[in-house]
Amino acid sequence: MDRQGDPNAVDDVVVQGNIVVPVNKDVIVHLTSLDVIHSFAVKSMRVCQDAIPGMTIPTWFKPVKEGEYKITCAQLCGNSHYGMFGTLKVVSQADYDQWLEEQSAKARSASAEPVDYE
Repeated sequence: MDRQGDPNAVDDVVVQGNIVVPVNKDVIVHLTSLDVIHSFAVKSMRVCQDAIPGMTIPTWFKPVKEGEYKITCAQLCGNSHYGMFGTLKVVSQADYDQWLEEQSAKARSASAEPVDYE
């Protein structure tokens, strides 16, 4: 999907691996899968939602404590299941604003074309 020129996409942040979010703010993660059913899980926050091929499923949560939390795939999905993990880093609003500015600067300076995984 081409997000350039879409006014509804100006606040979208596409993240691979680790996710950084501000504390005490609603977070919506749009889940999908390209191959089999996976499951996005942040067990310490009681968040768990399947990711299904061909569907986009919004998952809402609100982190209320700063820290680092494990993200895992809670669905036994295949041979590489053991390697499906990441980190959810919950930070202050000021730290999030700084992180977002750094990511935006990196994106602006990148010369490579964006990768379309669909």
